[in-house]
Amino acid sequence: MNRLFGGGGGGGAGAPKRVSPSEVRPSLGAGAPPWRDIHAYLKPRVRAISPPEASKLIANQRLVVLDVRFTPDYETWRLPDSLHCPYIVGGPLGPLSGLSLWEIGIPVGIRGGLKERNANFPQEAVDTLGSDAFSGKDVLVVCERGGSLVKPPIPKGKSGIEDTKSTSLQACYELAQCGVTGIRYIEGGLNQYYEEQETTNRVEVKGEGGERNPNATWPGDKEWFGYRQSS
Repeated sequence: MNRLFGGGGGGGAGAPKRVSPSEVRPSLGAGAPPWRDIHAYLKPRVRAISPPEASKLIANQRLVVLDVRFTPDYETWRLPDSLHCPYIVGGPLGPLSGLSLWEIGIPVGIRGGLKERNANFPQEAVDTLGSDAFSGKDVLVVCERGGSLVKPPIPKGKSGIEDTKSTSLQACYELAQCGVTGIRYIEGGLNQYYEEQETTNRVEVKGEGGERNPNATWPGDKEWFGYRQSS
């Protein structure tokens, strides 16, 4: 019987409210449930917020931001005052690179090679959040794509692409099992956040060196995948 879903799909009325990080069911790899079940589990527990809303809440210290992107990408650009705990880490050749995803290239990003789920993510994320993990303070989990709990989890095209899935929502699934509440995500992810920055200048970004720069150049155009492509 599925421990989280009580043998059925969806949220599972009998699902426990909290398990220890070591007991968390992963959302990626061996033992992970289908995305449609993860989506159904998250839908009543996690809420989308817009980039301007996120920017305002961050400025007012009304939430804590947890960035779950690949470490080199976080080190290159990130939201102001965000915490970091990678959901995806380098695989077999990770120690040889130390490069961002766009520098590592197509075999890593598109085919899924040389990177893997961080097996210690649940515990590391709870440790990173510290007292905010269970304080009732909202936790905004961010990645480049954001995903969607608004759209139905219907695979697209012959390849069955899950366009509602994202690293941040996969991380949300594991955090929710740990008992973290008030979880939020940005619909459209950091791509959309930077889109807002580029067109309206309503949000703030932080670049290399850690300085706050409301006019920072959005790095999406240099990415080979995952972020917005050059036009």
